[in-house]
Amino acid sequence: MFEFEPEPNPDPEAESESNTEANTEIKPRLQRALEEPLSVVSTEGTPVESDAWFVSVVSHSGESYTVDVRDGRCNCPDARYHLGADQRCKHQIRAEIALGRMPVPPHAAETADIDRLLGEHTDANLRFLVNDGGCYRHRQDIHLRT
Repeated sequence: MFEFEPEPNPDPEAESESNTEANTEIKPRLQRALEEPLSVVSTEGTPVESDAWFVSVVSHSGESYTVDVRDGRCNCPDARYHLGADQRCKHQIRAEIALGRMPVPPHAAETADIDRLLGEHTDANLRFLVNDGGCYRHRQDIHLRT
């Protein structure tokens, strides 16, 4: 599950997707994961079950990357060449959110223009955290871009 505690980062200049409750800025990779039209499907291109370990994340351009959600790996260039072991690319973040394994932080749900197809090809209930510590579990509870 996504933690909102800062993780140790060997490179202080490197971007991290972790967040603190006091910080309301959306990290760039989290924002891209929420806003860009990305589909999370099985590696065969079919709808995926929430307990899947390997998924494909397909962009609107047709580019596809394989994400190992269990071990936190992606074969995209960003994950392979730019991120540390404690960081996630937008494909990993999108897969974890779409599979219901990672909730959308309150500040992101309030300010991001969330893609209406988030979680469309999965059987998972999306989770959106709220500022009072609660959690919405259904996409109907949150306004998604139409």
